[in-house]
Amino acid sequence: MVDLDVVACGERVLNTLDSEQRLPGALADFASCLRESLLHRLNAEESDLSSASDDEAALLRRDHIRLRSAVALFERWASGQHIPHPREVEAAVRSFLVQYRRHLARERPTRRCRPEHHERLAAGG
Repeated sequence: MVDLDVVACGERVLNTLDSEQRLPGALADFASCLRESLLHRLNAEESDLSSASDDEAALLRRDHIRLRSAVALFERWASGQHIPHPREVEAAVRSFLVQYRRHLARERPTRRCRPEHHERLAAGG
C-alpha cells in the first residue's frame, strides 16, 4: 500500500532525529519513497480530477502543489544541499504528514478506492 509506505517512511525519519549519523540516510530514503510513490500517485490523481467539481479540483490541485513543494525540500536535504537542524526536519516531516493525511481525507470522495483504506490513513495509521 503506497499510502502507508509514505507515512511509514516519514515516521522512520522522525525516529532517527536523535542520530546525526542515521538522519541523512533516513532523509534520502524518505525522498526516494516520496519520489517513487507519491509523485506518481499525484500525477495519476490529476488525470482523474475531471470527475471532481471545480471547487474540489482546485483544492486537490493546491494540495498537490504543496505536497510537491515538500518533496522538493526533502530531496534538497537528502542531496546535502542544505543540512537542516533536526528540529527543522521534525517540523517539516510532521507538517508534511498532516498535509498528506488532510489531502487523503479531502481526496476520498473523488477517488474510487476502498473507503476503509482512506479512513485508516486519515486517522494516522
